[in-house]
Amino acid sequence: LVANFVVQSYTITAMANPVEGGYISGTGNYNHNSTVNLVATPNTGYEFVNWTEGGTEVSTSSTYDFTATADRNLVANFVVQSYTITAMANPVEGGYISGTGNYNHNSTVNLVATPNTGYEFVNWTEGGTEVSTSSTYDFTATADRNLVANFVVQSYTITATANPVEGGYISGTGNYNHNSTVNLVATPNTGYEFVNWTDSENEVSTNEAFSFTATTDRNLVANFSLINSVFMVSSDKFKLNIYPNPTKDILNINFWGKETINSIPIKIYVYNSVGKVVKENYYYSYEGVLEVPISDIPPGIYLIDVQVNNISFGKGRVMIIK
Repeated sequence: LVANFVVQSYTITAMANPVEGGYISGTGNYNHNSTVNLVATPNTGYEFVNWTEGGTEVSTSSTYDFTATADRNLVANFVVQSYTITAMANPVEGGYISGTGNYNHNSTVNLVATPNTGYEFVNWTEGGTEVSTSSTYDFTATADRNLVANFVVQSYTITATANPVEGGYISGTGNYNHNSTVNLVATPNTGYEFVNWTDSENEVSTNEAFSFTATTDRNLVANFSLINSVFMVSSDKFKLNIYPNPTKDILNINFWGKETINSIPIKIYVYNSVGKVVKENYYYSYEGVLEVPISDIPPGIYLIDVQVNNISFGKGRVMIIK
């Protein structure tokens, strides 16, 4: 008689959890005491966690080798891959960043760079390479990333003009960093004197040297007037100089402002010291200059009332000599 035997064979099975997490190689039938080599390969966006059997962990290596001594049913566990998104401000005091943290594969990252007062956003860089110039940077998480939000100190443009142009010149204009000190100096030309600094028609200083802290763009005007003249300002449209003072035969009135005054009738009243009108007439200016003959008025101190469209500039005091 012959007793026949065969080597015992075992079935080795394995499944991925979740199914889309990855795939497994090495399953099948193995003879007793042969070596089983299982390999768990994660799909894109997943990472391997461990091998379990009956809910019990048996290995944390994606390659699991063991000796076949029984049927076995294993599970290769995967999780969605998570990425760490970090970002820093450069310089640190330039601003702050929101949106950093851990993100699952293919989720949307929304980073926002907010500049602090006195700074402005420049760009996002990664490894020294620019990746965006928008302060809000959106992208899909597919890897760990370390970004830099770059800021610069905000710069303001300070401009100034002389009014009238021939009245003088200005120094100190240009670009200034936030919170730096601006020193403007208005120097009158010969025959002119400084009146004031205005910003959007509002007086901001009566000193020739005007210092302030740069916190925004500014456009200022240095106003000058002829020496021995009368400087007057209407409500919001015109300014004028009356000169010379004293005068003899001709009184010059120089207009400037937001609107042109050419071809607009201008009424001039001349009052004597007791308030009597000694001259009243309509005139028209050409290129902003009006000449009023006064040779027929006796010497003395007079008040000049200039009216444009029935709006008075006020009364300026003028001396007439012979």
